[in-house]
Amino acid sequence: MRWYDALAMAWKGRGRLGLSAGLFLLGSALGVTLAGGRTMALEKEKSQPWELQVSVEEFSEEDLAAICAVEGVIDVTPVYEIPLELAVGACTQEITVYGVRGEYLQKNMLDGELFSGEDTASYLVINRAAWMAFRDTTGQTVAADALPDWRQSAVWLRNGGSGDEEEGEADKGAQFPARICGICLEGETPEAYMDAERAKQLLRSRGETPTPSRLLVRITDAGTQEAVSEALAGLGAMAENTDEESMISWRQRGMENGYTAVLSLVCFLAAVSLLHLRVSYGRAGWQRENEALEAVGMAKGVYAHIGRLSVGLYVVVWAAAGVCAGLLVL
Repeated sequence: MRWYDALAMAWKGRGRLGLSAGLFLLGSALGVTLAGGRTMALEKEKSQPWELQVSVEEFSEEDLAAICAVEGVIDVTPVYEIPLELAVGACTQEITVYGVRGEYLQKNMLDGELFSGEDTASYLVINRAAWMAFRDTTGQTVAADALPDWRQSAVWLRNGGSGDEEEGEADKGAQFPARICGICLEGETPEAYMDAERAKQLLRSRGETPTPSRLLVRITDAGTQEAVSEALAGLGAMAENTDEESMISWRQRGMENGYTAVLSLVCFLAAVSLLHLRVSYGRAGWQRENEALEAVGMAKGVYAHIGRLSVGLYVVVWAAAGVCAGLLVL
C-alpha cells in the first residue's frame, strides 16, 4: 500500500473517534495557548525597568552616589516639589511642578517631546490631566477646542500669592517665564515636570532652600525590588513602590494564567480518557476489518498502523484548531 493511500484511509477513519474528545482537545490547546501567550506578555512587562520611591531624612550628593552604586539600580533623581499657578495665555490652573533630572525623565508623550538635562530654559512637560484642567478668567473649565496653542502662547509660573507669612508681599505674586515642550499621558491629577536644576533656581528665587521631597530610583525590573529595597535600607533609605496597582494586576493575572493552565490539563486528560474508551470499544469492529483486509492481500499489521495514524491526525487537527483560536484571541 502506498503511503498516501494509508494517509487517506487514516484521514477518513478519524471521524470514528467522535466529537467529544475533539472538543476537549480543542479546549486544552486553546487554554495552553492563552496561558502561554499571556504569561509571556506578563513576564515581558515584569522585565521592564521598575521605579521605587525613596524617602530620606537628609540628602547629599554622597547619598545619591551610594544609591546609584547599589546593584540593580539604573538611575536616581531627587524630586523637588513646587505648588504653583500655571498660566498659558489667558488660561490658568493650580498645578504641582516636580523638578527631576532631565536624563531620568521617561514618559509616554501625547504631543511634543521631553526636555534633556542640558536645557537652560524653564522647559515644562505637563500631563494630559493638566492640559484638560485649564480655566478661563471666569473660572470655567476651558473646552478642548478652545485651549490655546501651547507652542505659541506665553507661559508663566506664578507663586499665586500663597507664600509664607515671612515672605515679602512683592514675592507672593512673583511670576517666572517658562515654555511647554510636550504633553505626556501619565498621571490622573494635573502635574508638570521641569529639570531639577531649574527647579532649584526657582525655589531659591522664592526665598526657599531647595530640599528634595523624595528620591525616585529606577531599577532593572520588578523582580529586583526586594534585593534593592534591602540594600537601600542598609543605607538608611526606605523604599516603596510607585505603582502598586501594577503589582496587584500582575498577581491577579498570574493566578488567572495558573487557573487556565490547570483547566487545560483537565481538558487534556478528559480527551485522553475519551479517546482510550473510544478505541477500546471499537477494537472488536476494527479487528474484523483488519482480518478482512488481510484476507484480500493487505500486509499484516498495516491496518493497525493506519489506526494509530488516524488517532494522531485526530489529535493534531483538533489541537491545531485550538491553537489557532487561541492566537486569534491573544
